Amino acid sequence: MFGDRFGAEVYAPWGMDWFDSWYWIFEKEHHGDAVAHQYLEGIFHDGVEHDGIIEVPDRKHPGRTIKGISLERARAEQFDLVMSSVPANANGYAKFAEQNGARWGIHVGNQWGDEAWEKRPTFAILSTTSVVPSGVPYVVVHQEFSLEDFRYEPPVGFGPIRSMVNCFPEMTSEYAGNFAPLAVSAPELRWQVFGEYGTAADDQFKMGNLHTDPDEGDAMRGAGIMWHSKKWSDGFGHVVHRAFAVGRPVFGYANYYADKLAGPLWVDGVTSIDISTRSHDETLHELRRLRDDPDAYLRMCEASAARFREIVNFDEDADKVARLLGIGVPV
Repeated sequence: MFGDRFGAEVYAPWGMDWFDSWYWIFEKEHHGDAVAHQYLEGIFHDGVEHDGIIEVPDRKHPGRTIKGISLERARAEQFDLVMSSVPANANGYAKFAEQNGARWGIHVGNQWGDEAWEKRPTFAILSTTSVVPSGVPYVVVHQEFSLEDFRYEPPVGFGPIRSMVNCFPEMTSEYAGNFAPLAVSAPELRWQVFGEYGTAADDQFKMGNLHTDPDEGDAMRGAGIMWHSKKWSDGFGHVVHRAFAVGRPVFGYANYYADKLAGPLWVDGVTSIDISTRSHDETLHELRRLRDDPDAYLRMCEASAARFREIVNFDEDADKVARLLGIGVPV
């Protein structure tokens, strides 16, 4: 948003000096400096550096560039905004902003505990339904993604049932207790799982990772059904929003999303199927019904895409942010 819509120069921290100086300490308590090496060095591998600024192609978003800045160079710059996106870095970023004379705020993409608000940011941009302390100016927006990559196209036939919940097989109560038994009992529906398996053993459903957004969008459009039986640790929820954006029926737990930004997308029997209210047999009946009735299936695909565009408006979201920060009308 800030680069595309506001023409801002956006930098990520680059180099372990940010970690050693306690500005960036995400996951330090649990993993030492391993995660810092991943984010502060790893993503900039093979980048081109000049005078403390490094540029590297954004492999997930082809055609884009990620810019990193060293701590030494950052201290010599004057920034307008410094924004934290994880609670662990809030104190460090607030300190840096104070030293730099910049405004410090936060972007909440997941839930923040009370301790993360203690520094009292000057603004907050939320993509969740977090409770904001009184006196903190904020807006609630959807995290923008490309509606070209995740465009709607009418289905060609009835594709496989696809899950794109990362590390889904690690969630044994849901995967082994629900998804896998359904898949084994109805192999003709072609069940597939994309994403990391984590510590779980590989199985016949594993399809591997999708490394770019265009690839993810293609795979979603190629699905007959998007299986999203997630009921843990979702903030904004990129996968679920994208599943509705491409216009495929979504099967999952509507009650889990009831108090989240994705909640209004779930309209049982119209855009999606709430499996929390159905038995295994009833869920399989719904899947086979959509497979066997092309007209009903097309109506649900169209309704899913239309509902997304009714609920989500990235232009309006950008305008909210512009007004919050007083940075003019976005392009």
